[in-house]
Amino acid sequence: MTTTEVAPTTTTTTTAAVVPVAEKDELASTGASIAIPLGIGVVLLGGGAGLLFFLRRRASNS
Repeated sequence: MTTTEVAPTTTTTTTAAVVPVAEKDELASTGASIAIPLGIGVVLLGGGAGLLFFLRRRASNS
């Protein structure tokens, strides 16, 4: 008769390294500003809404 032995299992736990958080903002400053594209978008949306209002008013008078 043959006997087989099972190797004992060991559990090991690992802990993640703690990474310190910087206190100040360290993102690179690219110099890009969102104000200009945002302003252009607002002007285009306003112009489109005005044109739509004008054309619908013109069509309803005809």
